[in-house]
Amino acid sequence: MSKTVKGPASNTKKIKNRGSTSTDKNEIEECGVCKKLVGEEDQGLECEVCKKWWHSGCVDIEDSEYEMLARHCKGTIHWYCPSCNGKTLQMMKLIQELNEKITKNELELQTINNDIQAKMQTISTVLDDIQSDMAKMRTDIDSGLAQHTVITEIKEEINEVKSQSFVDIVKQEVEKMEGEVNVVKQALTETRESAEEERDKEARRNNIIIYRMKESAAASAELRRQDDFDILVELLDKVFEVDYKDGDIKRAIRLGKKEEGTDRPILVEFQSRMLKNYIMENLKKLGSADRKFKSLSVTHDMTKKEREQCKLMVASAKLKEQQEGQGEYIFRVRGPPSQMKVMRFRKRE
Repeated sequence: MSKTVKGPASNTKKIKNRGSTSTDKNEIEECGVCKKLVGEEDQGLECEVCKKWWHSGCVDIEDSEYEMLARHCKGTIHWYCPSCNGKTLQMMKLIQELNEKITKNELELQTINNDIQAKMQTISTVLDDIQSDMAKMRTDIDSGLAQHTVITEIKEEINEVKSQSFVDIVKQEVEKMEGEVNVVKQALTETRESAEEERDKEARRNNIIIYRMKESAAASAELRRQDDFDILVELLDKVFEVDYKDGDIKRAIRLGKKEEGTDRPILVEFQSRMLKNYIMENLKKLGSADRKFKSLSVTHDMTKKEREQCKLMVASAKLKEQQEGQGEYIFRVRGPPSQMKVMRFRKRE
């Protein structure tokens, strides 16, 4: 989506992801600056990232600029609120810096490889020259001093010393170059892994995983998918009180191989991050839900690295709880994937 506007210059309506009560509506459509309601008669703009509404005057948008935004079709012009604009630029700058680092490291690695090839060629040439000189010296000594055993022994000792010294020099140079190459390779690997981790996080940012949701026994996969979809819509409507719109759920798939007598976890991808965050912030509503939904467990869709970090923190929480013994506290891991921490809670009576 490029932008959403309302007011005299446009008839575009705001699409909500939460309940339809007047309180929720005011909360979502109030101006982020003056906190007043952005009505149909006002000149309003919706931020593409945070989905909040702003009066055009409150964010220094001139009437001529507002009319230009309203005339353009979606997809041609983007508009972000002052808060999100800085964060968006930071993300784009980070991606650009990562790409530049990868390119720089690849060029440095290519330069080092070229230097290695050049040095090896030089070493090979020098070795050929030395071997040629040594062959000539052996010929001269053998032809002129063949009867002198002592001189022959000295010649062999000299050849051995020279040969050993040259081998040591070559070995040291090669080891030095190999060390430099390994450093560059390590830096390149770390940069690529960091970039891949950020791309993986971005791909999962709108996802949740639901455990213990009853799996349909329908004969066809299509019917099972439809049953899962119907349960998810009911969950959003009855438990989280979300005014569901077509397209709010982008996809829903069961994870793992189907086995008799087990309910596989289901991955749900929402169209917007705001709806996903709303669900995660209101998980406590499951505690008062019908029996059908009360036993559900909902988590973030984490990357492999985040899952490993989570396992370590869960182990740390269990260790602290063991150390606490029969005390009055329990320890649990809380927070989004990149900000998880072990928290202490008082036991319920």
